[in-house]
Amino acid sequence: MKNLSIILMSFLWIVFSASDPLNAQWIRQQVSSDATFLYTVSFLNDSVGCAVGSKAGLWSGRIVRTTNAGTSWIPAQLPDSSRSILGLQWISPATAFAAGAYNVGGIPHNQPVSFRHSRRFPAPLAYGYRDYLMLLGIDGTNSYRGIFLRSMDTGQTWFPYGTLPDSVSYVYDISFPTPSIGYAVADTAATIGGACILKTTDGGITWQKMITPDSVGMFRSVDFVDSLHGIAAGYSFKGQLVHGIIVHTTDGGSNWLGSEFTSVDNFTTASFSSEMEGYASGVSVTPLEGVVFKTTDGGTTWNPLLFAGDSASACNVSILKGTGMGFAFGNVGRGATPFAARTSDGGLSWSREMIDTLPGSPLLIGGTCLDSLNAFICGGSFSDTAVILRTSNGGVTGVIDIGKDLPSSFDLKQNYPNPFNPRTVITFSIPMGAQVSLRVYDILGEEVATLVNGSLQRGSHVAIWDGSASPSGIYFYRLQSKTYTETKKLVLLK
Repeated sequence: MKNLSIILMSFLWIVFSASDPLNAQWIRQQVSSDATFLYTVSFLNDSVGCAVGSKAGLWSGRIVRTTNAGTSWIPAQLPDSSRSILGLQWISPATAFAAGAYNVGGIPHNQPVSFRHSRRFPAPLAYGYRDYLMLLGIDGTNSYRGIFLRSMDTGQTWFPYGTLPDSVSYVYDISFPTPSIGYAVADTAATIGGACILKTTDGGITWQKMITPDSVGMFRSVDFVDSLHGIAAGYSFKGQLVHGIIVHTTDGGSNWLGSEFTSVDNFTTASFSSEMEGYASGVSVTPLEGVVFKTTDGGTTWNPLLFAGDSASACNVSILKGTGMGFAFGNVGRGATPFAARTSDGGLSWSREMIDTLPGSPLLIGGTCLDSLNAFICGGSFSDTAVILRTSNGGVTGVIDIGKDLPSSFDLKQNYPNPFNPRTVITFSIPMGAQVSLRVYDILGEEVATLVNGSLQRGSHVAIWDGSASPSGIYFYRLQSKTYTETKKLVLLK
């Protein structure tokens, strides 16, 4: 990854506005469906994508589809028996796979338990997992079995495909590094403790169980960077002690090595951003806060990242492959205010935004980054329709009012990071409404960029300079008004 040694921090506290796309970072999209939860969102290309989930109460699976880059989402057709769809992946321009569970009705109680899966909740259970299992439709009053679906018309219609082992009750996530080789994390028992990893080598037609550590209570996430190297994350228990676990393989699942984290209650996501680099997110033990870990050796070792916590209910992470840009997201407190935290330097720094304008404080569950500018987050609640949020500017809006504390004097901060490549953040404050300009000059005094030139209200503001079109070197930025001028130096290093 280019210039990993350069810290590219954006520390923006951005005011969210669902009705003002000029100032909003995350905008709610139109979802034409009665889905209450959407768990995963994935895109085939810049325009076509799907999100999968369910209708709570009825516990009926839902898939919504967009063909206009997420502006609107319409229902796709899937089997009536589907209960909840959790995993989703595109395989080719026409083909996609999805997985979850379907409702089983009319099965006599004297049939084998493998045909009657209903979840029980014995201790130990990781923090928030009772609530999490309930929002997936896992309870003790219904019978269900795992389902695997295929669409061959870019997500418009979905049909059952292949054969899962009879013991599989729920499939939580899938990952296909190739069209024929795929992996899934699932439960194979009616009680917590039946976690397993499945593998297919024939494109989902048949599946086999992999041998994994016995202590795993639940695998929630799986990701393979190629057919051999993969990771899965969730939680394990020994006695009554619960803690996070990440397992990794380098031989296509023949062997799995586990890393247990006594400081982590559970992991919710784990994914690769490159062959050796990956990220995992979850909730710490004490205090209950969101945590993000990073590996740079393919999953052998994991190191915690400095992250804005207080997100005990849920914390998930999505990093754009091949870059250091991405988002962590979830909820602050159990079922409380949603948040999204942005990083542009591979998790070295984060800027968190509270999304407090959504009715019902929905849980943010899944997300994806399409490129450095476009990303989506999905979720929902029992009391409202499902939520899909979109940012189309990479979380940066140019010049943004970042604070409610009113400054009493002009103040131009040193840009950060410095040196930088290719973007840097410049923060400044003005004590009154005024005409101000913020310009960048090269070492010869020639103007190379105008970041601000107009009337601003009293307050603290942020400007972003993107030096992609400028050569490496020393530059100067100058804040100027009728009564104030200040200049500082910055260094672009490519």
